[in-house]
Amino acid sequence: GGWGKDYRLEFKNLMKQSDNYQLKLFVYGTLMKGESNHHFINNSCVVGDAVASGYILYDTGYGYPAVKHNLDGDVSGELYLISKKDLKDIDRLEGNGDLYTREFTIVTDSNGNKHLALIYVYNYDLDENKKISKWKAKSEHSEYIWYASYGSNINYERFMRYINNCTDKTAPIESKPIAINH
Repeated sequence: GGWGKDYRLEFKNLMKQSDNYQLKLFVYGTLMKGESNHHFINNSCVVGDAVASGYILYDTGYGYPAVKHNLDGDVSGELYLISKKDLKDIDRLEGNGDLYTREFTIVTDSNGNKHLALIYVYNYDLDENKKISKWKAKSEHSEYIWYASYGSNINYERFMRYINNCTDKTAPIESKPIAINH
């Protein structure tokens, strides 16, 4: 908070007051309308389009975007009213405290109104060459199917045995290792 005040305790007490309490959430990626994780907030009230200043948007390369703090940046997205229950589910999705950190920010809606809203900020380093101006809509990248394999299925020939039993036998266009810390 401003002037060195810590609002965490005040916020926790506010959250305990009611299970029906609604918060504003700013989304900029897979939670947006038409995206793969929108079902987490499908029943939430849409406030409208909004912009979060002080952030830069990145393509992580893993099928979802991330924002990092940057004084000169603006990120476009959508603003929603969400319930406390939905917040718990979204915290799990976003890996709050590990992959992302949920924090408060001020966003501006399309009418110029300011809103105190939650935003998820990425906790890890990102490639500066992966800055993007806007997250691609699902329809722009839905022609790909992503597979994750582990153990003996990491072997390309073994993996292709499974693919060759499919209707579409197209070989992968890219393969890269990732580490999931769970």
